[in-house]
Amino acid sequence: MQIETKLGVANLNITKLSVDNSSALQLRSMRLTPQELEEIMRQEQEHLERSNAAAMNAKVNQILGSDYGLDANKLNYFTPNFYSHNVSYDKFGNTIFGSAYNSFLKNGISGFYGDVLNTAGKSSYLDTPIGKMEVFLDLDNMNGKYNAGKISSMGKLINLDVNQDGFLDADDEYFDKLKLKGYNSEGEEVVLKLSDVYNALDLTRFVNTQKDIDAEIAKYGHSKLKNGTSLFRPEESYKRIDEKGIKNLKLFFKNNGTEDGWIDLRESYKDEFGLERFVYADIMESLKLSYKKTGANKRMHLEELRFSVYDGRNETNKATTSSHLSDIRNRFNAMYNDYYRQDNKQSMDLNGRVNFREPVNKLAIQREFQVVTGTKFSEAKFKEFYQGLNDSKTAEQYAYSLKDTDSVVAMKLHDNGKLSFVFDSGRSVDIDIRDVFVTDGEFNLTEKQQRASTISDATSLNEEELSKLDFTQVGMKTDNGIISLADLGIQFIQKDMLANGQTGFTLVKGDGSTLAALDLYRIRSVESMLLFSELSEKDKLRPKFEKEA
Repeated sequence: MQIETKLGVANLNITKLSVDNSSALQLRSMRLTPQELEEIMRQEQEHLERSNAAAMNAKVNQILGSDYGLDANKLNYFTPNFYSHNVSYDKFGNTIFGSAYNSFLKNGISGFYGDVLNTAGKSSYLDTPIGKMEVFLDLDNMNGKYNAGKISSMGKLINLDVNQDGFLDADDEYFDKLKLKGYNSEGEEVVLKLSDVYNALDLTRFVNTQKDIDAEIAKYGHSKLKNGTSLFRPEESYKRIDEKGIKNLKLFFKNNGTEDGWIDLRESYKDEFGLERFVYADIMESLKLSYKKTGANKRMHLEELRFSVYDGRNETNKATTSSHLSDIRNRFNAMYNDYYRQDNKQSMDLNGRVNFREPVNKLAIQREFQVVTGTKFSEAKFKEFYQGLNDSKTAEQYAYSLKDTDSVVAMKLHDNGKLSFVFDSGRSVDIDIRDVFVTDGEFNLTEKQQRASTISDATSLNEEELSKLDFTQVGMKTDNGIISLADLGIQFIQKDMLANGQTGFTLVKGDGSTLAALDLYRIRSVESMLLFSELSEKDKLRPKFEKEA
């Protein structure tokens, strides 16, 4: 005899499955009602869905990065050199590491973010034009069921911004996997793709800037906040140094340099307690400089200078150019070999005990490859860099195209306006003072408060490519701030050698008059990022259903 149930035709003489404490299946023959059968099937389906949700959460945690696996720049293998941090010595010869390094070791990414993220960045909900909503990274189309893929704080979205331009958009791999969930006034659940609401999500809204730090100092006399501009590439917060900045930098070298003009960051003294202190410790904290560098992708980008007091007393870390090259090669080889090793591969230690290695986070390695090379990950590109770094003919070319891991230990301003920087790796770089980029700890904004990013490789574009730019979305720096070329009335751009010998741009207006610029900025307006207009408060969605009075 057969009967119809919601789940289909079932035989009344059926074997019921139950699970004992050891999770082995036991068979128990009995007659089931349709309702019992339906309940068993419901429980089985729920168990399967919860298992899938747990598996997806594990993968999402890998993608977002753990609290200790990646630093703020999404680095693991290419973190700064151990000796590139502030070191002091007590009277017993013990090392005392600088606060930044201790903070990283002790707190990992969560401790670091705890000071960097503002209220919006720590929030569990995203304020959107259509209401306050939960965000999910939905890899398996579960629509947030059982909280699968839920983003616990909005600041974690920064880890999805692999190119570090401060936006989540179609250029970021998981943008189309993000979903929003909220409830309307009737209690109905609404799930939308983030890309249905945003062309791009501005991630800089989640972090503190220098204004927030200054405000807290003014209020309390001190601040525990950290500047969040450092989580993004320098193009988002650095501008070319202006005449006032050049004057101040020259004065800085005049007041701090030796007779021959050098500032040695390793210079130290003994304090009243006999502890070694560094003369320029405060300066290193405040000095924020970057320069243009050709990356592995053959394009120019801004590279931030890191400053160090390493003095070579640790014999194992005495740096030379060759040791720096070897260090870079070893880092990359470790990353490459880890990527291709088998997970959980076991080995025997010296005492005959079995060691199990942690599973490889391949997603993290793919992300780190893109950060240090500026090139989107592919196994072919990965192999190219691996072979290039291990070929004596090309090793130096590949090594110095990667993200810097070394730090400046000494610097000098020459009479001809050239700045010389000596690194703890043994290499040195000369930069014209007019080609230095500086930051005030704020993101670059136009006079209309729109986001603006330095186009570092603009001078590599030919005039045909320059003419195809949307002048409403490209700007230049003026005495009144960054203004779009369209608002300035620019009709076309010529690339020229300017009077001071630098490559720049002559911007031609409709009336034939011209403006000169060394840099161009890419502009993104709020309007261009949104696909929805702001809803009225009564129509907005909310993260949890609350019955209206």
